[in-house]
Amino acid sequence: MKNSSGFTLVETITSVSLLLCLIIFLLPSLSHIRLLQKDLANERIAISYLHEELHSLSYTKPHLQNVHLGYEESPFQIQFVEKSNFVEGCITWKTHLRKIKKVCLYAKDS
Repeated sequence: MKNSSGFTLVETITSVSLLLCLIIFLLPSLSHIRLLQKDLANERIAISYLHEELHSLSYTKPHLQNVHLGYEESPFQIQFVEKSNFVEGCITWKTHLRKIKKVCLYAKDS
């Protein structure tokens, strides 16, 4: 053969196998990152719910009660505790790893 300037079979198999190895190692990391993004989105929604509930409490003086909210597959639970001169509102939910996450915000008691 005169001056063939293509890839040999060995070069092609080597490059495909390297590409396959990269894909095999990167896919679990990418799926984990997507789950973490979903957890962060749930956290933003939970904090927003809690903020709205505390904001509504600051304008009205209703009886403090626990609130159960459902969002997709992760239900939220809001608990209010009245302290001396403020109200503590805590929201809890489960992450994709089944860990319980809790965030608390505070509002001035009117």
